[in-house]
Amino acid sequence: MKHYSIFALLIFFSIGFFSCQEKDELSPNQLEGVYEFREFIDSLGLWSVSTYDFKANGTYQFYITMRNTEEGTDLGFRRLLNAKYQWNGQVLSYQPENGQGIPFGSDELYRPKSQLDSFDSYVLDYFRELKASLDFTPNKEKMTYLEIYPETWQTEDLPKTFIRVNR
Repeated sequence: MKHYSIFALLIFFSIGFFSCQEKDELSPNQLEGVYEFREFIDSLGLWSVSTYDFKANGTYQFYITMRNTEEGTDLGFRRLLNAKYQWNGQVLSYQPENGQGIPFGSDELYRPKSQLDSFDSYVLDYFRELKASLDFTPNKEKMTYLEIYPETWQTEDLPKTFIRVNR
């Protein structure tokens, strides 16, 4: 009887351990994490930081901020975009829902996030399916992003490598 009790406890703890592990793992079509692309702008003496904040629920925020130093605090925002996504493990298909920003043509470089909502809010409407190729390092510490354009467009972007940050 004592052996059955120990065996039952072992099974109980094994089930609990493995069920907790499965909940923490993302399915192949989910993304989660914050990734930054940092670029120093010589003429301004500032860092422009593009950030993707992916949520496992199929949404993300993309925003552009300005900083004095590469890893410093954000001085303010230039753009903020909320979007839905689908990811098949290689291609990100996304649909912007809404966004805010500094008006195009403005001399301002950045504003507090709270002030972006007070003007230049816009719902984005695109005439093409929006897609990008995403490639991750095995540990997901880096993400390479490359916009995919229709074949009829004669444009090419260079891939951008984003690094994962803890927030």
